[in-house]
Amino acid sequence: MTHSIHLLWMFLVNSVWQVAVVAGSVAVMRRRLSTLRPQTQHVCYMCSLATALIPPLINLAFREMSPVTRFGLSKNAFPLARLAVPVHRVSWTGSSLAVWEERAPTALMTVVLVVWVALTLVGVVRLLIGLYGIQRLRRNSTAMPTDTPHSIWQKLNRKGNDVAILLSESISSPFTAGYWKPAIFMPADIVAQCSEQHCRAMLFHEWMHIARRDFAGHIACEFSSLPFWWHPGIRFLRSQISQARELACDEGASASLGDRSEYAQVLLSLAKRSVNSGTRQLVGVCLFQEENLERRITVLLEKNVRPSFRAAVLTIVAMVTLLGSSAILAHAFTADSSQSVATERGRFAGKWVLQYQGKPFVTLILASSNSGYSGSMTNGDLQLYKDGRILSAKAHPGSSKIVSTEQNGSALAVNVQDGGDTFTWKMVLKDATHADMTPVVPGFDKVESFPANKVE
Repeated sequence: MTHSIHLLWMFLVNSVWQVAVVAGSVAVMRRRLSTLRPQTQHVCYMCSLATALIPPLINLAFREMSPVTRFGLSKNAFPLARLAVPVHRVSWTGSSLAVWEERAPTALMTVVLVVWVALTLVGVVRLLIGLYGIQRLRRNSTAMPTDTPHSIWQKLNRKGNDVAILLSESISSPFTAGYWKPAIFMPADIVAQCSEQHCRAMLFHEWMHIARRDFAGHIACEFSSLPFWWHPGIRFLRSQISQARELACDEGASASLGDRSEYAQVLLSLAKRSVNSGTRQLVGVCLFQEENLERRITVLLEKNVRPSFRAAVLTIVAMVTLLGSSAILAHAFTADSSQSVATERGRFAGKWVLQYQGKPFVTLILASSNSGYSGSMTNGDLQLYKDGRILSAKAHPGSSKIVSTEQNGSALAVNVQDGGDTFTWKMVLKDATHADMTPVVPGFDKVESFPANKVE
C-alpha cells in the first residue's frame, strides 16, 4: 500500500473518534450554551467546529515522512551489463519510516478511500454549482424599486451600504448571498402580498446576515466540512451553527418590529409558503430553515431571561476549557502507524553479523529510535553470477550510515549510503536471533541470501 493510502486511511480512522470527542463535549455544554446570547452561541459553535477539525488535519499535514527506497529499488547499483564481473560496494546509515502493519485488506481500504474521495468531490462540485446558481439568479432577478415604501430600504442603504435587494420568481423564501457584493433575494410576490411590517422584518433579518458577514462564514463551514461529510459529529456542530446564526438575526429583526410574537408569525407564514413549494435551495443564508423553525419560534415566544455577566463569563470559560481538553484528548489518542510495529522494532534492533561460507562477512548495527532505526553497516563488495548466486563476498574497511529503513511486519528494507546514492538490503526475521539478508540488485529477479546472526 502506498504512503498516500496509509495517510488517508489513518486520517479517516482518527477522524472517527477525534471529531466525536469534541462534538460530544459540545453536546454536554449545549444546554448551558443555550442561555447565552445567540451571537455568543454562534461564536462558540464556530470555534467548536474549528476545534473538531484541527486534530485530524494536523495528523494529515504534519505526520512525519522520511524518504524511503521501496523493496526492489536500488538506484546506486552499477549497471551489471557494463561489467565483466558484476561487483557492487555497499554502505548505509540513516533514519527510518515505520509502515503500519496492515490489519485490513488493502483492497478494502482502497475501495473505502475511493468512495470517500468520490463523494467528497461530488460535494465540492455541488457547492460550486450552487455558487454559480446564485450568479445566474442575480442576473435573472430584478432590483426592488427605489420608491418601495418600506423603511428598511433607507436603513439598508444608509452610510453608503452597497446592498442590493433583488426580486425573483424562482424562489419561495428570502435569503442572502454574496460577500463582496452582498444581495438580498426576495420572492417577487412577497412584496405585493405581505404587509409592510412583515416585509420590513424579513428584509431586516437578511440585512443582519450581511452585517454579520454570515455568508462568508457559511461558505467556510461548507468547504471545511466537506472531507467530514460522513461524520454525525460534524453534522451536529453545523446544525448548531446554523441555529445560532438564525437566532442572532431573529433577535435583531424582532427588535426592529418591537413585537417578538408578530415576528414569530412571519416565520410561520414563510413556513406555510415553503411547504410543497419544490423550490431548490441555493447556497446562501436563508430566513426560513425548516430544521430549526421550532426552536426559533420557541425562543421568540419564551420570556427572554439572560444569565448574569458572571454566569456568562463562567460558561464561556468552561466552554473554552472543555474544548481545549477535548482537542488534547483527541490528539493523545491518535492512531499512528508506527505504534503497531513497536514490538517488531525491538526485534530488529541490535548487532547483526552476516555470514558468507560460514565466516563473518559484514556487520549491521540497528538502533531503535522514536522515528524508527538508525545505524551503520561495514563496507563490502559482491560478485554475482548471472543467475543471482554469489561468486564472492569481501569485506572492506570502514562503514557507512543507514539512509532509511522501511518495515513491513517481519521484513525490513535497509537502505545504506553508497557514495551519493543508496543500496538496499532486504532483511527477513526467522526468529529472535536469526535472519536472512538479501541484496536488492537491479537486473536480478532473485539474489542469494546471507544468513545473519544477532550477537548483541
